[in-house]
Formats: sequence, structure tokens, C-alpha cells
Amino acid sequence: MPSLDPAGKIHIAPWQQEARAINHILEIRYGRDVVKGRPKYRISWSTSQTERRFGTYHVYYMQHIFLREETGELEVPKYPHFPDCWVLETFLYCPVLEIPESRNGHYEIMYPFLSQNQEPLEPLFRVCEIVIYAQRHPHNPRELMNILTERDKKLFDESVSYFKDVLDDENRSWLFTDPHAVVTVPKNYEREAEKVIIPGTIGGTKGEI
Repeated sequence: MPSLDPAGKIHIAPWQQEARAINHILEIRYGRDVVKGRPKYRISWSTSQTERRFGTYHVYYMQHIFLREETGELEVPKYPHFPDCWVLETFLYCPVLEIPESRNGHYEIMYPFLSQNQEPLEPLFRVCEIVIYAQRHPHNPRELMNILTERDKKLFDESVSYFKDVLDDENRSWLFTDPHAVVTVPKNYEREAEKVIIPGTIGGTKGEI
């Protein structure tokens, strides 16, 4: 969560910036609940999430000395089994008897960003996308990888096409976009380049291809 640096300024860690960006994309991609207007999916910091849960609780003094038992509503950590990590949540209308506020809809965990050793991981939109797709299409888990592969290839081809057009406009060779292309340069290139300015170069730089 945000913290103060020695100068007293608010410091936002890169993971928090990534989380904000992911939540923004999740809202654009999947929208909000039509009744409550809450994002259908979000990621949040697990330790910051609490809920008021009805039950019987032990009351302690200084966390060690037992005082009594109390029955009623108490604000408790929402994800006690997943402390200090990012979690992907989904908004549900699934009332839970012990959680009165769940009558109006509530968030539940879909995926904790934890390693096999229970170490916190950086939140990634790609992971959110895979988990959400698996929830929405439980009978076609393999289809997602084909969709993502085709989409990545399409985006790559579009990027290559764009840069080829840019290079063509600048009279520069599009071979620089081909990882398999080989460009040879004469031994006296630098000496000859000092004599002329090649037309169409950026800023008229001498000898630039």
C-alpha cells in the first residue's frame, strides 16, 4: 500500500501502479454490474479487505489473555489465509448468512497472486484474463491458448506493418523490421558518408540509413 518516504512524500510502488492499470483495463473489458455499478472484476490488496461477519468470537486482552466470548457482528479480515498479496476478485450476488452485507452483493476471491511457496507475485493482466476466461468457459480451457496465440500474432503483424509504413515514408529500408534480414555495409562507408547527406534521413544525419 502507499507509504511515506523520508521526505514525507507519498510513495507508490510499481506493483500498485500496475494494479491500478489492471483495474482500469478490467473495467473497460468486462464492465460494471448493472444494479450496483461495481466493477465485475478487480484486483485488490488482500490485507486491506475486511468484512463484518456474524459469529461467536473469543475476546483477548493484549492478544494473549482470554477475557470472554461474544456473539454478534465483528469486522474481520476478509482473506486471512492469503495475507499481504494481490488477489483477483469477482462481484457476486450470493448472500452469505454470516455476512449480512452480502445481501447487496459482495466480492469473492478468484485467484491469489502467490507462488507455490506462498510468496507474493506481481499482478499481471494476462493472468487475470486467463482466470476469468476459465470461469466463463469452464468446458473450453484449451481454446483460450489458441485465442491468445492468434491475438498475439495479429498484434505482432499489425506492429510490423505499421513500422514498415513508417520506414517507407522516411525512405528507409523495411528490412530493419525483419529479424532474419542481413544488411551489409561497405568498408569505406564511414568515409563516404562524411561527403554526403543521404536524402530522407531523420534530421539530415550523415550516413544514416
